[in-house]
Amino acid sequence: MRILLFVFAILAAPASAQVVVKTGEHGAFTRLVLQFNGKPNVAFGRTETGYELAITEGNPAYDLTRVFQLIGRQRLKSIWADPRSGNLILGIGCACHAVMEAAANGLIVIDIHDGAAPPASVFETTLAGSALPPLGTIQTLRPRARPHQRTESTYQWTTMERSLPLSTREGSAESPLISSLQLQDLRQRLAKSIDAASATGIVELRPPEHTPSDPKNLETDRQLNLHIGPVPALSDEGQLCRPEDHVAIPQWHTEGSPAEALAKSRNAILGEFDLVDQPALLAAVRTHLYFGFGAEARNLIESFGLSSDSTDILVAISQILDGHPVGENPFADQTSCKGQLALWALAALPGDANALNVDANSVVQAFMALPVHLQTSLASDLSAKLIAANKLESADLIASTLSRAMPPAKDSAALVATEISLAKHDLDGAQHHIDSVTAHTNLKTLILKAETAFRKKQSIGVDFLTELEALYFVEARGPDGPALTRALAVTRALEGEFEAALSLANLDPETVRDVWGLLAEKGGDGLLLTMASQTNPSDRLAVTSADRALIFDRLLSLGLPTLAEDWVDPAAASNEMQARLALSQRDGRRALDILVGVESPSLSDLRAEALAALNKHEDLALLLAAMGQDEEAMRVKRWTGEWSEVALQGEDPWSRLAQSATREVPRSDGPSIAQSKNAAEGTAADLEDIASLLQQTTLN
Repeated sequence: MRILLFVFAILAAPASAQVVVKTGEHGAFTRLVLQFNGKPNVAFGRTETGYELAITEGNPAYDLTRVFQLIGRQRLKSIWADPRSGNLILGIGCACHAVMEAAANGLIVIDIHDGAAPPASVFETTLAGSALPPLGTIQTLRPRARPHQRTESTYQWTTMERSLPLSTREGSAESPLISSLQLQDLRQRLAKSIDAASATGIVELRPPEHTPSDPKNLETDRQLNLHIGPVPALSDEGQLCRPEDHVAIPQWHTEGSPAEALAKSRNAILGEFDLVDQPALLAAVRTHLYFGFGAEARNLIESFGLSSDSTDILVAISQILDGHPVGENPFADQTSCKGQLALWALAALPGDANALNVDANSVVQAFMALPVHLQTSLASDLSAKLIAANKLESADLIASTLSRAMPPAKDSAALVATEISLAKHDLDGAQHHIDSVTAHTNLKTLILKAETAFRKKQSIGVDFLTELEALYFVEARGPDGPALTRALAVTRALEGEFEAALSLANLDPETVRDVWGLLAEKGGDGLLLTMASQTNPSDRLAVTSADRALIFDRLLSLGLPTLAEDWVDPAAASNEMQARLALSQRDGRRALDILVGVESPSLSDLRAEALAALNKHEDLALLLAAMGQDEEAMRVKRWTGEWSEVALQGEDPWSRLAQSATREVPRSDGPSIAQSKNAAEGTAADLEDIASLLQQTTLN
């Protein structure tokens, strides 16, 4: 009866509900949340490897199945309930600290932060009150290794002749076979003992200190190192090339649909007792990368803790596939290696890095071996870097490879061909390729279309500008943000919106330079005057010397010498510019002083203009005659009234008038009838010449 009552009492007792431990990553910290029924009495403190949470009333059951679904193991390395105390044990895998907060509704929140705990933290002692050093500073204690000493011994068991007989008693000896077996057994036991002691830190193995017995016999004392196996590949920098199977993506999937292959690889990760099968995990990560799932592959690596000598390469490939910059670049010293290593080394390079050392032929061959979906994803970036390194033939081969693929890849091939044509300054070819793209709303298509139009200095239209502005609002912070910003800036400039183009944030210097160049060449006078007068001196440094000279010319022609002088590049200022400035300010003397000693046919006109401003007509006439401008020189002589020289130039009206003006009239007491007649006829001829000159002269 007592037994039945005891059983009924147990069955009637309320079963304690499990406490589900939920987690989440919040950037600078990792959060654990536990929901209890009612507010429990809790204690939270340190252990040697992390922290523990104790519930002083009862031992709740914890559901830990969801802990690592959303977080990795960078901060929280392990978690379990101690079977003896019932406390929840948190194993910390970093130099971190944790804080705990309990709410009145039974909610307990534990945050694990990077770095050491604040000095006033109450959670850095054990539950018993003992102090422990910060996490990350605890070191495994091992016995200190004894100093290595050389001892001279005549007994060398490693080199002893195995057939040496061992005497056991006086007058008796064992057979050579027994002695050999005993010695072999001794060697094996000694080797095992030394290996075990080394593994536990009891002894420390060091290579023997070798000194030549005689400096003259260095060759005889030199140790011989042998490498057994294939000769490892080296890069041009002398670095070891990583094994080719670390990046052999074409071999990472052989059969089955993508869905089947991905599901099969994920299901094989956990084996018996939910233990991670490392080879299966490596195969799953590679399968995800083969199909282009970079973020998913990184999640598998972090969640299950991949342990492989190629983990760093797999992480880098996943970042490349997602279009993210590579953090720790394992390909930094692999650029001159062969095969797939060359391709991924090129893909891992930052956009502004130099790709001259990359083996372009290996990149193309490796590219051809990739599946089409990866070719489509990588083609634009690879070709752009090859073009920047002036490896245009290799970029052409990448475009040709894509053009023979499925229709979706042909658009990528056309985009690559557009980039190559732009690099070759083949603007008509670039226009042809960009017009052949079917995906007109593709971001890359719009960017290249804007660049092609800008190079040709042709307006695309307001509708295209509106489409770009809408994309810029959404994609400006994405990986293509800088290229999209440039596309929007140059498109605004083509539509005459120069101020709006230069107002965009994060414009690169090249785009600023190009917008100013277009303004200097195509902008209206009013807009140029406004922007030139409002630009700070520091902002003018972004404009090229050639464009500043063009702006100088236009401002000078508008009669604004002071503003024009502000745009002169001091590093490229010429005597011609300075002389033109002086003439625009009617300072002919200064202009002549600037041109003294400068011999150039292009400056003769400026000298002539300066002489005219100073009314030095004789010097001006000589200069024009020396320049071969006889008609202009004669015109100057007519200005100065040098009729004797004008009269010698022929039978044109000016010459006849000059002859008439310089003709001497004989003196007499009175004019005869013949003289009067001749004077009247000469006057009539002069009037005809004057009328002819008036008809030939345009009066402004």
